[in-house]
Amino acid sequence: MKVSIRGSRYMVSTDPADEFSDTVLTLDRKVAELSVNEQTILAGMCESEHNSFELRLLLLAEMAARTVKNVLRYYLRNAAKRMKLCVHRVHMFILTEFLNIVTGAHEKAEDFWANQLFHGIRVRFGAVAVSVEDRINLRH
Repeated sequence: MKVSIRGSRYMVSTDPADEFSDTVLTLDRKVAELSVNEQTILAGMCESEHNSFELRLLLLAEMAARTVKNVLRYYLRNAAKRMKLCVHRVHMFILTEFLNIVTGAHEKAEDFWANQLFHGIRVRFGAVAVSVEDRINLRH
């Protein structure tokens, strides 16, 4: 796997003896930059940084759409369990309210986007799928 650090490209070491964790990443050679915290590191097989941001947004949108669908299905299943039957009008009400939340036309829209969707993506796709920085930008 390739990583880009401040515009310089490196390969991740494939030596099993090298450390690899969520906080340490061993590269194929020394980084020629000064040690600086909080740097953006791009990872993957992209040869250019040009489309990395667009690709990240596309993947984030796909994860958000799948999670929105799962959350809606969860609400519909819960309603059916509580009522012990499926009622068309109740499902239409839940669907309408949920779509209002997703589109921002509901008082709980901000809470949904910042909390429920954020945590839903992390549960479904893993903690690294969406960063804390992306949390405030999920809706935009």
